[in-house]
Amino acid sequence: MSVSAHHCLLWSAEDVAVRFLESLAVGDAEIAEHLLAPEVDYRCGVLWSRHGRTDVTRMLNRMVGASRGFDVAIASIDLEPGSNTGDGGAIDVVRTVRTDHVVFGRVRVQLSVRGRAEIRAGKIIAWHDDFDRWHLSTAMLRGICGAVVPSMRPHLPPH
Repeated sequence: MSVSAHHCLLWSAEDVAVRFLESLAVGDAEIAEHLLAPEVDYRCGVLWSRHGRTDVTRMLNRMVGASRGFDVAIASIDLEPGSNTGDGGAIDVVRTVRTDHVVFGRVRVQLSVRGRAEIRAGKIIAWHDDFDRWHLSTAMLRGICGAVVPSMRPHLPPH
């Protein structure tokens, strides 16, 4: 385990959310796994949901696998500080507006995503992503066209 994963309790909730996304962008699902609580609930719009660190990690490993890739450009990040729940500490809510760039072989799909993470004691207990279905459909169509005509491939905005 890397040194940074040992210190996640010292990070702010925003740091945890950003480092989770960045770890996926560099293909390090192990760091992402260490930022997840054992009982994590992970939902991606209406497409799928996973419960528990094992199932989420399995899905993340597939997402950052050899023929796939992920990158992200965060447009905004906001924190709603939590209040103490009495059963393990405060739960902070971090909201992100970002552009996700997912690669499946030659197909590149770029999509605007609104994320909501619930973080307690430096661990993600819930991660929910939401996006417009129409934009998903058009992004997938553009990605398929870009696989054939490279000039149509989407590119992330500069970081």
